[in-house]
Amino acid sequence: MWLYILLYIIVTVAYMQTIDHDRYSPKLLAYLLLMLALFVGCSDMLGGYDRYIYCDLFDGTANTIRNGGNPFNGVLFTLYYNEKGWGILNVIIGYVTANRYIFILIVTLLMYTLLFISLMKYTNRSPFAILVFMGLWFFFTFTYLRQVLAATVVWLAIDYAIKRKPIPFFLIVILGYTIHNSALAFAIVYFLPRTKVAWGLALPVIFACFLAGLSGLPEVVFGGVIDAMQIESRAGDVTDMMEGNSFRFAYLLEVVAFLAFISARYDDIDDNDPKQGILVNIAFIFCCVLMFFVRSENGGRIGWIFMIGVIATLSNLATNRRDFTAYNIAAFVMFTLLYLRVLTAWGGLLSPYKSFFTDGHRPGDQIYQVYEYDPKYDDDKFYR
Repeated sequence: MWLYILLYIIVTVAYMQTIDHDRYSPKLLAYLLLMLALFVGCSDMLGGYDRYIYCDLFDGTANTIRNGGNPFNGVLFTLYYNEKGWGILNVIIGYVTANRYIFILIVTLLMYTLLFISLMKYTNRSPFAILVFMGLWFFFTFTYLRQVLAATVVWLAIDYAIKRKPIPFFLIVILGYTIHNSALAFAIVYFLPRTKVAWGLALPVIFACFLAGLSGLPEVVFGGVIDAMQIESRAGDVTDMMEGNSFRFAYLLEVVAFLAFISARYDDIDDNDPKQGILVNIAFIFCCVLMFFVRSENGGRIGWIFMIGVIATLSNLATNRRDFTAYNIAAFVMFTLLYLRVLTAWGGLLSPYKSFFTDGHRPGDQIYQVYEYDPKYDDDKFYR
C-alpha cells in the first residue's frame, strides 16, 4: 500500500512546487503520467477479474495468429460483436507480441497517452489535474481497460463539439463506441451549450435525476442498457446493477462536493470561453448520471465517459489563481480522501503491489486462484 501512497506524494510535491508558476511545464505533466502508466502497465494481474478475461481473449487471438488462422473469426469478435475496434486492436498487438503482459503494457501506455493529450487540451497543465485524476479514476485503469480506453478516445472529440464540426466529432464517438458501447453516450456532448448553464437550470435537472434514481426508474431502463453495452459478467456485477437495493451514499456525497466546489468559483469560469463552458456542462452531466444511478451498485460506471468534465473543471478552478488558498486545501483533501477510499476498499486487489518482472504470484491472491487460466505464466512471465 505504501507504494501507492508514495505515488500520490510524488504528484503532490510536484504540484506544491508549481503553485506560483505562471506557466506549467508540459514535460512535467508527461513525466508524471508516464510514471503512473508504467506503474499500472508493469503490474502483475492486479485489479480483479477483468484483466484475466481480457488477457485470456488476447492470448487466444495471438495463438490463432501464430497458428496461421484468421483472428477475425475468433471468440473475441463473437463476444464483442458490436465493439470490433477493441478486437482489431487486439489483433494488431497480437502481431507484435503473444505475451499478455506486453499486451497490457501497450494498452495502458495508449490510454495514458490519450489522457495526456486531453489534459494538455482541456486543463492548464497543472499537476493538480493528475491529483484529481488519481482521486477519481486512477485505480480503475488497472482493470477496466476497454471502458477507460474508450473514454480517453472520445474525449478527443470535445474540440470538434466546441467548433461545431459534426463529422469528426461523431466519427471519434463511433470509434470509441467500437471499443466500449458506453462511449455512445458521449454523443450528447455535441448538443451541449458552449457557455456555462445557469445554476437555476443545472441544479433542478440534477435534482430531478436524483429523484428518478430514488424512484427505481434506472432498473427499468438499465435492463436494456446492459444488453446494449455488452458489460462483462464479472461475479455479482450485473446482479448488483439490476437490484438497486443499496443507496449509493458515496455518489450523493461526491455530487454535493463537486457542485460545492464548482459553485464557489463559478464566476471564474469565463462566459466567453467555449472550452470552459462545455467542460463544466460535461461535469454537470457526470453529476446527473451519478444521481440517476444513486441506487445502483455499478450504474455510475456509465458516467465515467463524462469524467473529463470534472477533472478539467475542478483542476482549473483550483489552480487559476497563483496561491494556495483554503479552496485549494479543501479540494486537495477531498481528492486525497477519495484516493485513499478506493485504495483501502480494493485491498487485496491492489496490495501488495507486484510487477510482472518477477515470476510467481502474490501469496493469498484469491483472484489468481479462481481466474488464472494459464499456470505457465507463473513459472515464466515471458514464456510466450
